[in-house]
Amino acid sequence: MSFLNNGFMLALGKIADMFFLSVLWILFSLPVVTIVPSTIALYYATVKVVRRDAGYVFRDFLNGFRQNLKQGMALELIYFIIGALLYAARRFAHLAGLTSTLGKCYYLFFLISVVVISCVSAYLLPVISRFTLSLLSALRLAVFFSFTNLLTLIPVLITLAAGTALVWVIPPAVLVLPSAWCFLHSYGVEKALGRYIKEQTQDPQQHEGRWYMEE
Repeated sequence: MSFLNNGFMLALGKIADMFFLSVLWILFSLPVVTIVPSTIALYYATVKVVRRDAGYVFRDFLNGFRQNLKQGMALELIYFIIGALLYAARRFAHLAGLTSTLGKCYYLFFLISVVVISCVSAYLLPVISRFTLSLLSALRLAVFFSFTNLLTLIPVLITLAAGTALVWVIPPAVLVLPSAWCFLHSYGVEKALGRYIKEQTQDPQQHEGRWYMEE
């Protein structure tokens, strides 16, 4: 009975942390230009605080936000430009007619681009949250991770689509789902990041026992 009570309280504590982190993500995303830095901070704090029990909600979210603010805002500008181009491609597809060859080509380009960008982004934001790299180096590493771990991206994209749909139907779900999704997403991503750290460092033992290493 005591074991059940302890498990229940532990789960309740993690849900509470997810709630506070999701609220922080919403608040720090309100300026719009800070959505990407806020998302990077959300992933960082969720892994460290919720999954690894190694930090504090507000402190670690704020640290992740500050450390990646400039790079995150630069990445958000890139996303905005890419998004505008994809919107134009989708509009051209409809204007040309989805039954026409040109319209099909535009729409196929739109769909493929969305999937590729989603797959790369699934690793890009965690990579930025974990390593001190230039944006180009982080992008290269994210592309490497995404194409060498394709199977891990299937549940990521499915749960992201399902979570987005759930928030659309039940808006209050946004108070927990952002952090909960990062929590689930981390189970695939953290293994890849951990392997990379072990392979690239000259002394793998220096990372043993650290909060960011898989147990």
